[in-house]
Amino acid sequence: MTDHQLPISTGFVEVDGGQLHYEVAGKGQPLILLQENGLVDKRIWDYQFLTFAHHYRVIRYDKRGYGQSLSSKKPYTAVDDLAQILQTLNIESAYLLALGAGLALDFVHAHAYSVDAIILVSPEINLHQSFDEAMADLPAILERLAPAIEAVKQNDMQRATDLVIQDLMLPSSANYQWVRNIVAKNFQAVLNPPLPPSVGINAFSSRHQWYKEIHVPTLLLIGDSARSEI
Repeated sequence: MTDHQLPISTGFVEVDGGQLHYEVAGKGQPLILLQENGLVDKRIWDYQFLTFAHHYRVIRYDKRGYGQSLSSKKPYTAVDDLAQILQTLNIESAYLLALGAGLALDFVHAHAYSVDAIILVSPEINLHQSFDEAMADLPAILERLAPAIEAVKQNDMQRATDLVIQDLMLPSSANYQWVRNIVAKNFQAVLNPPLPPSVGINAFSSRHQWYKEIHVPTLLLIGDSARSEI
């Protein structure tokens, strides 16, 4: 059976204040694909989605305000959205494969019995950083983004997109242009940012304590150019 012969079901999951567009393919152990960076959507998994579906029941979805999911009308949390995905699709527990780490770790913390294993790809997260310390880093992050913001002000969207994507991958990467196209199509979110998910400040600041209590099997995949602090 070729990838193109695998049936794909699509739809929307109703969440408080919005809808999440999802795709499902394959049978067996559920495997949920997550993307942490806001400027990419579920298409970032195009090269893996159907390949994994030969072995798992694979689910991918767009976060609010990206891809085919509309922006939220109410406050929400990314953890609650993921929990609603599982509930709507009748998934008792699943593997989580994430580009990043934050949502997967937060979900394990809140719903440990719903996770069979986690795989974190380039998990750029500092588990020892408090919420206040993260906010203190915000000016440095904005400074790094300043050239892209200036390009947007000059209506040079091509340069702005190139500047943003350089934080995601090297221009020499084989799939650079393909990822760049995904980022470019989501760049409207930079001009009109969607309502971001709410953050549990206490859980965020205590990560250095509770992450040691995570007992599900965990695999870290860290590339040569990744800036991982986990």
